[in-house]
Amino acid sequence: MSIINKYLFIILLLLGCQSSSYNWYSGTFEEAKLIAGSKLILLDFYTDTWPGCVQLDADTFSDVDVQSFSDNNFISVKMNANEKTIRKVFDDYNCRGVPHLLFVDNNGIEVDRIIGYLPAAEYLIRIKDIQNNKHTLGDYISQYENGYVT
Repeated sequence: MSIINKYLFIILLLLGCQSSSYNWYSGTFEEAKLIAGSKLILLDFYTDTWPGCVQLDADTFSDVDVQSFSDNNFISVKMNANEKTIRKVFDDYNCRGVPHLLFVDNNGIEVDRIIGYLPAAEYLIRIKDIQNNKHTLGDYISQYENGYVT
């Protein structure tokens, strides 16, 4: 193997080993509503120092399956709950505590929420349910209105 091929192999190996990162939308919540279309918007209310928020970023949002599903189905917006303008949105949706993950449609209407930390596997199951309107408030209201009894 030539020296150039060895270096090329090493570079490709290193590039392949780099971890991917979660695709956070860099605009505002209002801008996210404009581009969401049929995708739900995930508002991740967090603080930099709360352990559950740090763990969610480190464990759950770093999972490639979570990243892939989220990228295909959500516009994800990080919302620092300590910032004054963000805090108003946090309060308007009656959020309490962080991490607080709020899923809304492009009109800002709440679909569901996750409060607290979930490991990647549990989180993925939950967000798939939310995307499919399964076990959401809307799902339960619909079941009630249709006379569904457990």
